[in-house]
Amino acid sequence: MVRRKHWELGNVVEIGLADGSLAYGVVLASPLMAFGRETHGSRPEITTALFTPIAFRLWVMKYAIGKNGWPLVGQIELTPEIVRAPTFYKFDMISKRFYHYVDCVNDVPVDRKDCIGLECAAAWDPEHVAQRLLDEKLGKPSKHAEAMKAENR
Repeated sequence: MVRRKHWELGNVVEIGLADGSLAYGVVLASPLMAFGRETHGSRPEITTALFTPIAFRLWVMKYAIGKNGWPLVGQIELTPEIVRAPTFYKFDMISKRFYHYVDCVNDVPVDRKDCIGLECAAAWDPEHVAQRLLDEKLGKPSKHAEAMKAENR
């Protein structure tokens, strides 16, 4: 039996939410994942349709998938819309400067206004992702996402 790698491009994970519904995420490039906006009462067919529309794209902690994390439930062919690379922002607590995250060496300095609406360059715990997906379903703000917004820095 061949073991499938958890962080393989196109792997789909199932995320049980606190209200009993199910949400789905897809591995883009470790640790980046995309999460579908829709939730389900039971496991649907695992297709790209689960990710139309996408709720958000985030970096996720490595332990989120696998033995003690979200189970792998399938694999999909990634479409250009799903793999579209997000722009993240970084905030340097010491210099109090904002950056668009390019890579660890070449971050681009920007003004705070250029970071409004972008995800913060941070790896999320799986529990916080699940709570954010439930908050999204319920139409309420995620306290974790709100805390990391550029406008709150």
